[in-house]
Amino acid sequence: MCDVISRPAFRGHDESVCQVLRIVLARLGFDTASFGSAKAAIAAFKVCRPQIVFLDIVLENSDAIDVVNELGETGYDGPIQLVTGASPELVAAVQDIGVRYGLRLRPALHKPFRGRAIREIVADLI
Repeated sequence: MCDVISRPAFRGHDESVCQVLRIVLARLGFDTASFGSAKAAIAAFKVCRPQIVFLDIVLENSDAIDVVNELGETGYDGPIQLVTGASPELVAAVQDIGVRYGLRLRPALHKPFRGRAIREIVADLI
């Protein structure tokens, strides 16, 4: 069972974003699973229904759209926290897809951010 699934990109500064998420969420008592591709995250949804999904929207990669589509098609009803350094247009495209499915998308958390932001998000959800 995993409590949180995050879909970070493992390149450049995004690897450090993933590390911050894992550390902060573990300290809050969450069991986390991270995936470097949409395909891997989608496979995980078939065996794990996480309490929260942290989804990194990567500028040069549209994997987030695939993940949001899959979450919508499978009826995921937990919160989805978008994490991004991407353009507002890409963020809006991902949010539009989530709205069409009735997903619980939270406002995007823009990089860089501090661990305190993750703690505040989780506290708001509990």
